[in-house]
Parts: sequence; C-alpha cells; structure tokens
Amino acid sequence: MEEALRTLFIAGGGTAAWIAATVWLARSLLIHLANKDIEKYKADLKANNDLDLEGFKADLKAVSDRELESHKAALKATSDKELEVLRSRMSIQLLEHEVRFRRLHDKVAETIAETFTRLTKTYDSVARYVSPVDLAGQPDKDGKLVILGEHYNEFSNYLSDNRLFLPRHLYKTVLEFRNKLYDVSMSFKWGLQGQKAGRAGDVRFWTEADTTFKEEITPLYDKIHIEFQSILGFERAPDPE
Repeated sequence: MEEALRTLFIAGGGTAAWIAATVWLARSLLIHLANKDIEKYKADLKANNDLDLEGFKADLKAVSDRELESHKAALKATSDKELEVLRSRMSIQLLEHEVRFRRLHDKVAETIAETFTRLTKTYDSVARYVSPVDLAGQPDKDGKLVILGEHYNEFSNYLSDNRLFLPRHLYKTVLEFRNKLYDVSMSFKWGLQGQKAGRAGDVRFWTEADTTFKEEITPLYDKIHIEFQSILGFERAPDPE
C-alpha cells in the first residue's frame, strides 16, 4: 500500500495527490472494517440461530416425549381396562360352563342311580319268579308275575324317558339286559301255563330259565353295575384272589 501511495504522490504531486490518497486509504479501511463486522455478525447470527435451533429441537423432543408417554399411558390404561373386561367375561363364561357341566353331571348321576335302582328291582323280581323255590310268606307265581310286570314297566318307561343321559354304549347294554329279562320271563310264563293246564309237555323250561339267569343275565347285571360305578367315579376294587 505504501508503494501505491508513493506512486500516486509522485504522479499527482503536491497536496491534492496526498488528499486523494488519504481518502482512498480511508475508504479502503472502512470497507475492510465493514466486511469484518459483517462476517462477525454473520457468525454471531449463525451461532444464535444454531443455539435457537438446538433449543427448539430439545423443546420439540421434550414435548414429543411427553405426548408419546401420555399416549402410551392412555393406550396401556385402555388396554388394561379392555383386558380386565375380557377376563371378567371369560370368568363369567367359565363359571356358566362349570355350572352347566355340574348340572349335567348331576343329572347323569341321578339317571344312572335311578336306572340301576329300577333295573335291580326288575332283576330281583325275575329271579324270584323263575326260581324253582318259593319261600314261605312270598306270593305265588301269579303274584310274583304281577309284581314283575309292574317293576318291568316302571324300568322300561324310565329308561325310555331318560336315555339321553346315558352313554350310548351303556344304553344298548341296559336295553340288551332288559330284553333278556323279558325273554326269560315270557318263556317261563308260557311253560308254567302249559304245566298248569295239565299238559305233559316239556318241563325243561325250569332248568332253562335257571341256566339263562345264572349264565347270561347275572354276568350282564354285574357288568352294568361296574360300568355305572365307573361313570360315577368309583374305583374298581381288585378281584378277590
């Protein structure tokens, strides 16, 4: 710069040249200072803007985090409430199912007990009717047949009305048992009537009835007894040695 001033001074000579040089120098200095101020202002502005931006980002994140946590809490509360409602409904349904199952089990148990009671009465009546021995104080064969008929009808009617509550296979077994009781009773009845009529026909009906009762009916009775107990939850006792 000094070289430039010297050149101007020599070229222009005198005071005028010096003034011009001074003005030019002052102008250059002002421009330089202005540029420095501008750069400083820009740097300060950028720093402030960066600071404000970071603060804005932090505030925005804080607000977002709060809103997110609030939303999560609301969702959890709603979810917990809905889950509790669902659990309550399931508990009610489970209780209703247990009540229905208990009632059904009670009805099945009642049907089994009553069926076996009526079955046993019929079984005993047939046994006394076809027995070759009539004990003192008992009705005669005709009287025993009347009692047998009453017990048989009561048993048959109850079995028909309540077959829904008996397992299918067991119902078939009981039905088979009832039919065997009927067949042996009827065969014995016709044989006895022929004997009373004085016909000298075959009297093997006595031994046939006794054999059928002992070899077919009684084992089937025992089988039904065991199956009924099994359904009711009884443990089968070991067979005697």
